[in-house]
Amino acid sequence: MGSFDALNKEIQDHILRNVMAPSKIEDSEANRDSMADYWMEKEKAFTTQLKDLGMDEVESLEQEDHRGILGLTYSGSLIGIGPLEDGKRQVIYSSIGMRKDVPDQAVSDESNLDGELAVGKEAFFTGGPIKKSSPLYKLAVVQEALSIEDQRETISEATRIITEEFVDLNKTVILD
Repeated sequence: MGSFDALNKEIQDHILRNVMAPSKIEDSEANRDSMADYWMEKEKAFTTQLKDLGMDEVESLEQEDHRGILGLTYSGSLIGIGPLEDGKRQVIYSSIGMRKDVPDQAVSDESNLDGELAVGKEAFFTGGPIKKSSPLYKLAVVQEALSIEDQRETISEATRIITEEFVDLNKTVILD
């Protein structure tokens, strides 16, 4: 059994339809396994950073929840969502770097959530360049006791570190 087969079915389907096909990556067992290895390393980087920053994984988050949020999508993209401040949030979207149908990175200080966030569901936004994401695989929130400034700094730092790790991982993907 290759590493692709170790991924859950939703991630497999998403990688095939929404990553490999649009990127014109040949659908071979070697490429599937390479993409799976890449995806699992991204998940590990995301999870490690959450633990290092003391963030808590959650299954869902109400639109009105004021806390800063990190999300990892089925595609392996990263979404850093700042704390709710004066009715707005900073949103930093970093794509997986292979897809040509989404920007490598998009940032808005004028965004907000358009509904609840939930694992397994797409995230929707208003007021910025990103209107929706791929389904969310993991969600994490900053600690409740942190000030708005500390939350903003935590999300910004986590997004920067994880994005740098993702860029380094991009350089290691070997496809046929």
